[in-house]
Amino acid sequence: MRIAIIGQQDFGKAVLNAFLERGDEVAAVFSAPEKPGARPDALRLGAQEKGVPVHQFPNYTSAEAQETLRSLKLDIGIMAYVLLFAPQDFVNIPKHGMIQFHPSLLPLHRGPSSINWPIMMGSVYFDKIFPAGVAALLEAADLVLAGKAKETIQDEAKATYEGWVRDAESRLNWANHVDTTYNIIRGCNLAPGAWTTVNGEKLQIFDAKKITAATFGAVRGKKIGQVVEIGASSFTVHGAGGFIEVLRCKRGDGKKVAGSEAGITVGTILGT
Repeated sequence: MRIAIIGQQDFGKAVLNAFLERGDEVAAVFSAPEKPGARPDALRLGAQEKGVPVHQFPNYTSAEAQETLRSLKLDIGIMAYVLLFAPQDFVNIPKHGMIQFHPSLLPLHRGPSSINWPIMMGSVYFDKIFPAGVAALLEAADLVLAGKAKETIQDEAKATYEGWVRDAESRLNWANHVDTTYNIIRGCNLAPGAWTTVNGEKLQIFDAKKITAATFGAVRGKKIGQVVEIGASSFTVHGAGGFIEVLRCKRGDGKKVAGSEAGITVGTILGT
């Protein structure tokens, strides 16, 4: 089949590779423009390495974006982690339209942050849903082109609703158990970014690891929210039940950096 991948980052790259590896024709990749200083988009880099043309339009409502897509004469479009708004005029251009994987538990947690909440509540893990999402897109594309795709109506009896995950919801309380803290960090990465403060300055935490304390000796003498270690590329914070190793963070209006490069010293109490 002749397709285009519309998306970004690691999931978009994995989907691109999956379709290429099984012999499908990827006519182009559409990825969001990268902001100055941001980490290079994995999908863009992957496409360029494979010799696949890349288009980075600021939006998909423009005539230029839609004409570019139309010129490709696609069988179907594959949306893989799309953060730009894609209007129906854009989605309907390929012969069979577009399909998209939505990593949520709908109809549970409906609302504007339907992906964040399940992760924050500990019920979705990317290491499990990521490969399932890639496989689902391959299967769905085949079903659509074969005319065998079926729509399933959501069970309204199971529906729940939560609102936005914003600053109030993404603020970390180091007195919470590290399981809770870690899930909030996971659920807010990349946006809006879980956060705390260091000397009154906002500190956003993105990539992190959870370390469970096995004995009282592991936490003896340590305060809640205290930075207890600076590693080669991280710093480690004490929380209830263990520690959070911060791998990537951002202070104030600065850039995202490795934890060890954030200018934080051992003994600092976060959240004050």
